[in-house]
Amino acid sequence: MTESFDPREPKSFINLPIEQKPQPTRVEGDSIDNSAIENPMEAQKEVVNFKKKLEMHISKELSSALSFCDKDLYTSVESLINTGGKFRALLFYDTARCFGYANEENLLTISSALEIIHRASLIHDDLVDQSSVRGQDKTLHVLYGNVPAVYVPNLLRDHVEKMLSNDPSIQKYLMQTYTQICEGQILENQISRSGKTRWEDYEKIVELKSAGLGEFALNAAYYLTHDHFTTNEKSKYIAKIGAMLFQIIDDLEDLLDTEQDISTDIQNNIKPAPWFFLTPEEQRNLSSSADIQKALSRPDILRKTYEAATNYLSELEKQFQEWLPDNSYRTITLEAIRSRFDERTQKYLKALE
Repeated sequence: MTESFDPREPKSFINLPIEQKPQPTRVEGDSIDNSAIENPMEAQKEVVNFKKKLEMHISKELSSALSFCDKDLYTSVESLINTGGKFRALLFYDTARCFGYANEENLLTISSALEIIHRASLIHDDLVDQSSVRGQDKTLHVLYGNVPAVYVPNLLRDHVEKMLSNDPSIQKYLMQTYTQICEGQILENQISRSGKTRWEDYEKIVELKSAGLGEFALNAAYYLTHDHFTTNEKSKYIAKIGAMLFQIIDDLEDLLDTEQDISTDIQNNIKPAPWFFLTPEEQRNLSSSADIQKALSRPDILRKTYEAATNYLSELEKQFQEWLPDNSYRTITLEAIRSRFDERTQKYLKALE
């Protein structure tokens, strides 16, 4: 990293050619009325109803995968897996619907598989990071020890592979994505042990650990209506921009959470986004936990980090507008991204008042 490098203008912002918007070439087994494509209110109702069905479908799959678990363990796992806004699963659904795909059974199966893989990977992540809380729940290793936290995600991965057995291409793609997440975790550990982290390292870790599932969501949705995965870099680029955006916001949230001490991560060479807005000299002179927390909480550092996030948001919105067909589901996708950004940056804006 050089003195002049500013993460608010990421190197990853490249001028990709504006391709012709992909149009669906096959739609089979329709079970959803496609009239909502041009009716935003109906489309929004449809997405809300789909999310309810998705939660029930995930519960059914978890019950099948973990039938041997006792009641307490199963309840805890379901609470950790079948929770949250299901952003990635709904991104897949909205993108597929944007392209006109309407087979609800397939959409439920793939969305459930995507969400289960994502949440299972977080159980492993919490174990590695020794996190005690995930959202409002205690983490699995805190409640039941390391054994369930290691093996339950492995069992869920195997179950997801079986769920997708009717479509080997989708199955292979999601399993490769899960492998990529594991590679990202190992890379983060290697960089941590090296004692040096550059912005480029931060980007690569986010790309491996977080962007892969977003790329899968977009590419799988494209595949359902085109019989092949997109061969250009557009979906990969969109997924990376989205992952970077929300990782920066995660870092801001952790920094502003009075119960979250990030100084241990810093000392272990796991750097959050605000760290890269300090000068190299400032970074070298920081050693104590209190000094690190104080430096990263400076208004100028918080402001620069927020500006970086807003730049990523603008780029993400622009890329979606160029890539997706202009209909109700593109509108829903853009509104969901903007709403998630606004909701999760409220604490930051309050801190600067």
